[in-house]
Amino acid sequence: MTAMPDNKNATLNYIECNVEDERWQDALSVHDFELALQAIEHMLPQDHAICRMNKPYEVSLTLCDDTSIQNINKEWRDKDKATNVLSFPQFDDLLEETDMIPDGVNVPIGDIFIAYDTVKQESVTQDKTFKDHALHMFIHGFLHLLGYDHIENDEAEIMEALEITILGRINIANPYQTMYTE
Repeated sequence: MTAMPDNKNATLNYIECNVEDERWQDALSVHDFELALQAIEHMLPQDHAICRMNKPYEVSLTLCDDTSIQNINKEWRDKDKATNVLSFPQFDDLLEETDMIPDGVNVPIGDIFIAYDTVKQESVTQDKTFKDHALHMFIHGFLHLLGYDHIENDEAEIMEALEITILGRINIANPYQTMYTE
């Protein structure tokens, strides 16, 4: 497993990025994910728990292949199939459960796994660039870590609207536009 260089930014929030599939090395950089994270931070409602937490945080990002994500999906979700992104939040309640983490220690908010093969196939099928689709999956996964979901229609509308706004901030077109108009 190869780790990309540490990317701590000025706010001390950072992404611990593990590259398990070498195809990711030429596809995106840690800087691409950092820009997406900054866009997320800028667009979140100020009353969101992660904004009110007032502590630096970290997210673990693993860039893997379909076999790895299928194994994780089977073990943790009882679904024996590959998927594009999986997210596993560390806490149910960020404010309450992270209150006892000492100052100076980044709060581990969770893990995101993104599968190269599925993202590549979907980007071709959906006529998107691989980079744009991979960053969308990162943003989607990160929002899941923060408690956003899309099971119910009203929740999906809120999450998708936030994704569209965040993606627009990093010059990525609305990924849902063609999905709903075809």
